[in-house]
Amino acid sequence: MLSICLLKYHTHVGYAMVVLHFLILILATIWAFETMVVIISLDGSASRSFVIFIISSSF
Repeated sequence: MLSICLLKYHTHVGYAMVVLHFLILILATIWAFETMVVIISLDGSASRSFVIFIISSSF
């Protein structure tokens, strides 16, 4: 009985980890896309946009 409960708990943790992983992946993709848009919309000097990219990617 205990092993069944433990197994159920383990699978729930597994599902939670997978969901969390996909959430982080989606958030990272959105973050990268927003950073790219910021760089493109600046259209200023390359060095300035590169600095902004470094700042936004460090957070």
